[in-house]
Amino acid sequence: MGRLFSFLGLLAAVAVGAYVYSHQAGSILSSTNTSAPGATVNLIGIQNDLLALANAERRHFAQEGKYVSLDELRSSGDIDWKANRRGPCSYNASVGETGFQITATCSGQAASDTPRTFRIDETMQMRSD
Repeated sequence: MGRLFSFLGLLAAVAVGAYVYSHQAGSILSSTNTSAPGATVNLIGIQNDLLALANAERRHFAQEGKYVSLDELRSSGDIDWKANRRGPCSYNASVGETGFQITATCSGQAASDTPRTFRIDETMQMRSD
């Protein structure tokens, strides 16, 4: 009898896990407004890159008191990228005394509902065009 309840409990846990997983996967696809799963993966990668670059800018500002270009971030060891490009996207930073804006511009074949330009600034707000 105890084995039956254990088995039913296991089945219930798997069913709940499968439901949560499918719900989360659906919300990721709908939040990116793309129809292709490959495009969703690329968008999430671009967003992660922008967040990493923005965090590097913020760390550098905390240590040195100024925002710098991506080349200077690379030379100071704040980022370990070999170039300002990753995959189909190139990254550029516009810096000032009180803020920065990092832009990702993507080229190549993309779905019609996929943005081509993404931006993040010192407020850590992500925008797309």
